[in-house]
Amino acid sequence: MKKKGERISREDATKNGLLFDVPDFILKHVGITIPTGVTNNVLREVDEYHLSRLVALLQVMALEIVASDTPKSMLPFVFEEENYMCLCGPGDDGESPVFTVVKVNYNDVTER
Repeated sequence: MKKKGERISREDATKNGLLFDVPDFILKHVGITIPTGVTNNVLREVDEYHLSRLVALLQVMALEIVASDTPKSMLPFVFEEENYMCLCGPGDDGESPVFTVVKVNYNDVTER
């Protein structure tokens, strides 16, 4: 059992349905060269309509990364009036960078 504060591996998150690895052909289409995953709530939201929404979300994220003047491990961005965060950190190997896209509800954060 995972202890509070313990990091779950990307592999386990994917196996448990918490994370979806974006296929390489989509990343290549968008121009992202770093392995990227989206959380299941992001995937559910964009998949309700079409895969093209996932591509559009990733394009907005890529533009925000390019426009960012300094490297960041957390980069907030807005897509279709919703708040998202691109997290950049080490992959399961502890070295290679990976992106994880999560949806952010700032109301939940400020109410605590």
